[in-house]
Amino acid sequence: MKVLPIIALLASELSCGGVPESNVSNSSPDSPQLTVTESSPTPTQTAANLVNRVSTNAPRTISGGLLNDKAVSLPPPDYSAAMRKLKLKGVISVQVLVDKKGEVVSAAAVGGHPLLRSAAEQAARKATFEPLVLSGQKVTFSGIIRYEFKP
Repeated sequence: MKVLPIIALLASELSCGGVPESNVSNSSPDSPQLTVTESSPTPTQTAANLVNRVSTNAPRTISGGLLNDKAVSLPPPDYSAAMRKLKLKGVISVQVLVDKKGEVVSAAAVGGHPLLRSAAEQAARKATFEPLVLSGQKVTFSGIIRYEFKP
C-alpha cells in the first residue's frame, strides 16, 4: 500500500465523507496520513486509460501560426466613421479556427479596443484559405490573423 502525507484539515474532511473511513488512517496526531488502497488507480494507470481511450482517427487541429500570408482571401476590416473620429489605432490579433473546406468557423480577438476587436473579428470570419491536407486528409487548423488599424 502507498501512504501519502496530507494536512490535518484535509484528513478530517476526507474522514467526514469524501473517502470511506477504512481508507483513512492517522498514525499519530502530529502526522495525519491518507492510506490509498491497491484498488485505487495510480496516476500512471489513469493516464494510460485516457491514452487508450483516444482514437488514432480522432479529428486533429493543426496550429498554423500567423495566417495572413496563407489566406486566399483576406478582406480588410471596416474602419468606421466612429473609429476615425476617436482616432482608434492598434494591432488586433484574432484567433481563428478554419474548417476542412478552408472557411473560418470561429474568430476571437485578443486584446485591443472593443470597436477594433469587433471589426477585426467580422473581417476574419470572411477570410478563406486553401484546405490543409495532411497525410492525404483535409484537416482543420487554427492560427492568428493580425489586423492593423490606422486613423
